[in-house]
Amino acid sequence: MLLIPTLSRRVVLSRARRTCKGRLMPEVSLLEERALLSTMDADLMTTASVNGTAVVSPLVTNAPMVTVQFSATDPDDAPVSGLTTQFSINGGPFNSGTSLVLTNEGTNTIQYFSTDSDGDAEATKTLSVTIDHTAPVIKITSVSPNSLWPPNGKMVPVTVTGMVSDNLSGVVSPLTVHVQNESGYSGGFALPRSPVMVQPTATNPQTGAVLAGDFTFTVKLQARRAGFDFDGRQYAILVTATDAAGNSATASTVVTVPHDQGHHHGGQSSHGHGSGGGGNTHGHGQNSGNSHGHGHGQNSGNSHAHGQGSQNSHGHGHGHGNGG
Repeated sequence: MLLIPTLSRRVVLSRARRTCKGRLMPEVSLLEERALLSTMDADLMTTASVNGTAVVSPLVTNAPMVTVQFSATDPDDAPVSGLTTQFSINGGPFNSGTSLVLTNEGTNTIQYFSTDSDGDAEATKTLSVTIDHTAPVIKITSVSPNSLWPPNGKMVPVTVTGMVSDNLSGVVSPLTVHVQNESGYSGGFALPRSPVMVQPTATNPQTGAVLAGDFTFTVKLQARRAGFDFDGRQYAILVTATDAAGNSATASTVVTVPHDQGHHHGGQSSHGHGSGGGGNTHGHGQNSGNSHGHGHGQNSGNSHAHGQGSQNSHGHGHGHGNGG
């Protein structure tokens, strides 16, 4: 304990008075400095811990509740029961105690110090505790290209851009990128060679993490799909952002290797029958592929007609009948 006994202070003062006036002020200044030191105890030390682990400020966590314990020690004072710890939360009044509990989401500034049985105190310490339960917001704003054609088996660079934000503890770089195949496929992609870093537009002054920023990266996807896969092969690109408290969120986008470029084949058919006009009439048509069709009919005799055509603007027809 850095204390100045009362006798020593009197001796110093007595010596100061016996000196000439020119030396009186330096001695008094020295005395005042020693008297100031006498109120501070350099050996007195208070440590803060959470779950038995010493805390390094700032502390950022997503725990639902944080209990901070204070432990004061002083080798010149025994027992420890003679030491008193006081703390203040967010500029509030100081309270005596050995622990405090935090539950609200947000950043809390804690000031604390301890005093010994003589009333000597250590220097005030500051601890920042941020509780963050909210995941970051991540969005993919563009993918180019989002369709791979032709399906020639080549590896095609695909560029993904997006934005990310976290209003409390901030996003930690790098982001995590995954590519998933649909069922029945494997491989056919290459992840970014370099870590995907967020280019910050705003940062947290305490953690240094990103409060808002942009990202861009390139993956390579193979332009290949199976011939029987009529809806095309689909790659899912997933980007995950994690904040300083450990919360995470994922955004995804899809890149397709189509089966074709819009050509479709039909397989529909329709049939209909009816009667009237004093005879028998009937007809039917069929549509398959390029919409070919034909029909025939009979009315008031043995007359019928037959025609056929296609979407490619060619066709033929014929008819014959026997009047009755």
